[in-house]
Amino acid sequence: MKKYDFIDPDGEYDGEKLWERFGATGAILQDHYECTEKIRAMTGNIFRTEEDKQKQTELMEKYITGKENMKKMFSDIGPEKAEQLKGNFMQIIEIANIQKAASNGNSFILSMISSIVSFGIKRAKFKSTDGSDGKVQAKEAKNIILSSHLLVKAGVSVYNNLLASLAIAKSELRRLELVQQGVITEDMRFVWDHNGQRISFPYAVACLMADADYLKYSNTISEAIDIFSGIMNMADEKAKEEFGVLKDSLQKGIDNVFADIREIYGNFSREEIESQAALYKDDPIFSFLKFSLPDEETVALVMEGEYDVAERLLSYKAGEKTVPAEEIYKKYGYDRTYRESDDDIEL
Repeated sequence: MKKYDFIDPDGEYDGEKLWERFGATGAILQDHYECTEKIRAMTGNIFRTEEDKQKQTELMEKYITGKENMKKMFSDIGPEKAEQLKGNFMQIIEIANIQKAASNGNSFILSMISSIVSFGIKRAKFKSTDGSDGKVQAKEAKNIILSSHLLVKAGVSVYNNLLASLAIAKSELRRLELVQQGVITEDMRFVWDHNGQRISFPYAVACLMADADYLKYSNTISEAIDIFSGIMNMADEKAKEEFGVLKDSLQKGIDNVFADIREIYGNFSREEIESQAALYKDDPIFSFLKFSLPDEETVALVMEGEYDVAERLLSYKAGEKTVPAEEIYKKYGYDRTYRESDDDIEL
C-alpha cells in the first residue's frame, strides 16, 4: 500500500498540497477496500445471515462500479476544463485562508479584505466548466464564497478521516495476523457491524471514534456536493446521476454510523466502551485528529431513534454548522428568551 500524509487541520491551507492529496482519495479508497477484504478473509467472512452476506457482496460490486464511473466522469472533463476546475479550487483555498484568519483573530481588516476579494471573484474570477458563458451563476459564486472556509475545513476533515479509517483497518489486520501467529491472545468480544458482518470489539470502537468525528461535518459535506456540482458539467446526465449517488451514499453512511452506535451501546456498557477507547489515547493519529466517543447526550438520542437531532447536536457542539434554534431550545433546555427573528443559532 502507498504512503499518504495527513493534512494539518489547524495550519494555513496549501492549495497545491490540498489539490494533490484530495486527488489521492480514490487510491486511498482502493487501499481501504483491499485491506477490509483481507480482514474479512481472516475472520472467516462471518455474517449474521446469508442475506447480509449477499447484500455485502452486492455493495462491493456497486462500490467498484461507482468508483470507475466517477473516475471516468472526471477524466472526461478534459485538460482545459480540468485546469479551470483547479483554478477555481485554488481561489476557494485563498478565500478560505482569509476567512480562517479573520475568524480566528476576529480581525476587522482581514474581514474587509475577505469581502473585497470575494466581491472580485464573484464578478469575474470563477470560471464554469460547462462551456456556457465562462462564468458561474451569481448565486453559485456567492455560495462558494460564503462557504469556502467551512467547505475546505470539511474537505480536510473527510480526507483525514478517510486516511485514519485506512490506518485503523491496517491496525486491525496486523492484530489479526499476530493472533494467528500466537503472539497475542484473541479478543473474543465482537460486534455485528451495520452490514451484518462480525467484527472485533476493539476494531468496532476504533471505527466508531472515527465515524463520530465524520458525523460532525455531514451537513457541510452535503452542502459541498451541491455547490461543487454546480460548477461541474451538469449538462451530462451521467454526471448528475453520479452526484446523486454520492448524496445517497452520504446519507446511507450516516445511517450506518447510527446503526453501529445502537449495536455497540446496546450490547456493551459505557464503562467497557470507554476503557477500550482509552487504549487509543496515546495513538498519534487519534490524538492528532482529536478523535473521541460520541457524548452521552448524543448516544441517548441515537438510542431513542432521534437520528436527525443527534446529527444536528454533534454539528452544533463541534461549532461547524448553523442549527435550527428551536430544536436546541426544545430538546436541550437552553435559554428560551431568544428573539423571534433568531431563526438559527449562528456558530
